[in-house]
Amino acid sequence: MQLSRRGVLKAVASLTMLGVLPLSFEQMANAQPVRVRYDARTAEGKEMLKTYARAVGIMKRTGAGTPASWTFQWYTHAVSGSTSKLAELNRIYGSQPNPDRDLANLVWSTCQAHGSGTWQPNFLPWHRALILFFEDTIRRVAQDDGFTLPYWNYTEDASIPVEFRQPNDPLFASLYQGNRNPGINTGTPLTQVRGGLPGQLLSLDVMGERQYYAGPQGVPQGFNERIDNELHGFIHVNTGGTENMGSVPFAAQDPIFWIHHCNVDRIWAGWNADGGRNPTGRNWATQQVHVFADASGRRIEVSNGQVTAIEPLGYSYDVLPRRQAVVASRESGPAIGLSGAAAVNDILGGGTQIAQAAQAGQTPDLQAADPGQDPDQARAAQSEMMATTNQPLVLGAAPTAITLTPSRTGASVQSFALELKNSPKRQYLVLSGIKTDIQPGTIYNVFAGQPGSQPATGGSRNYVGSLQFFDAQPFGADTAAKPVRFVFDITDKIQSGVITDPLSYYVVPADNPEAGAQPVVGTIELFND
Repeated sequence: MQLSRRGVLKAVASLTMLGVLPLSFEQMANAQPVRVRYDARTAEGKEMLKTYARAVGIMKRTGAGTPASWTFQWYTHAVSGSTSKLAELNRIYGSQPNPDRDLANLVWSTCQAHGSGTWQPNFLPWHRALILFFEDTIRRVAQDDGFTLPYWNYTEDASIPVEFRQPNDPLFASLYQGNRNPGINTGTPLTQVRGGLPGQLLSLDVMGERQYYAGPQGVPQGFNERIDNELHGFIHVNTGGTENMGSVPFAAQDPIFWIHHCNVDRIWAGWNADGGRNPTGRNWATQQVHVFADASGRRIEVSNGQVTAIEPLGYSYDVLPRRQAVVASRESGPAIGLSGAAAVNDILGGGTQIAQAAQAGQTPDLQAADPGQDPDQARAAQSEMMATTNQPLVLGAAPTAITLTPSRTGASVQSFALELKNSPKRQYLVLSGIKTDIQPGTIYNVFAGQPGSQPATGGSRNYVGSLQFFDAQPFGADTAAKPVRFVFDITDKIQSGVITDPLSYYVVPADNPEAGAQPVVGTIELFND
């Protein structure tokens, strides 16, 4: 159904800003019946996409100053990279303070955890709240109380739903975005665009993580950081492009963004249903507070602890993903941060920071290990750094060779490899200090050995892992990128003899990087944990 201009104005008139007095989040959540979110491929999901497309069309024709507009929702995640937050506030609301401008100033560009002043453990709860308010706005704009946001189940079907690929359709044209990566809008799977994604990057391996967060240097990373940097980030980059889904300040302009994050939320819910435990410490659960605007323009504050379970929020999923059984070849007990701290559940205690304070450079203490692991499970031994690079690596269009230097001098490559193979611990290759000034627009694959020794494809035996630079670029008022790292478990490749030289690796872009892009890997380290 298409609305006339008068119909658009009538729909939006009921959603104009009513002020900025805080509304209780519990009041809003408790008033909701439990609704089911569906896979976008199902009959139910396709019906929801019709409502979604109709509402998006209305929102895109709505003035940017109301939360019922597409621009306001996009800017809640991050203001467009082609301008600045201050410039947009002045353009839309004028330069003088007023309630509407003040609310937008509080809400816009508050995405966690993309940006140098944000905090990694907030990634999942902030985006859950974002999707919840967005879904309610769609419901109000479409005047459809039964609407739920469908999810894009790309671990089963890596092509974007056909409804997002129809620029000339009277209804679904609102979901089309022309600057996605070449091939995306013709139904090419993510595994085949921009050089492709190795199939394992679209797996649900993250469901096997035992803890929510391992600290800024912990290995393994934990569920929250790993799904952010891996599955979530790879979907962004290969959907693209660099002024759309592939870059933080442009990503939320694309309607596919919202059903992508709906699926990330579903995977979190599945991890919890499989026994994954969220943090319980005060600093994470109650003292991290995020500000949103509801569809009526009211300011609502939400803490992480208020969004840790989905049914109290009024929704469920038709199907939750489940963890696959894994047979470990080596000791694989729960990990702790490299700092050796063992204050597990209270990692976030001892300070009263709110999420917005991070924009001023204040971040909570990250020295403790994991907020989701039982204290009696924490290991006393610290991880041992076995080898490292001596300087940052600038990645180009050609393969970039990496040579690690052992922390103990005098050992041959053969004796070093034998020491790792005989160790009862697990080995992790950690790439940190990931940053770029220009989005390269492609992922980079990491292989063991010397360039040219084996085919550089994701199916190669010496393939170690992949990295992407989605949120490794400063944006907005940031002068530095958020700390980003990738952790690859290489234990089985060392044990099986695939890796015979654990000091040699190389990095290859999956596709030609964008002109001028010079992404950097600050440090590469090999840990025995």
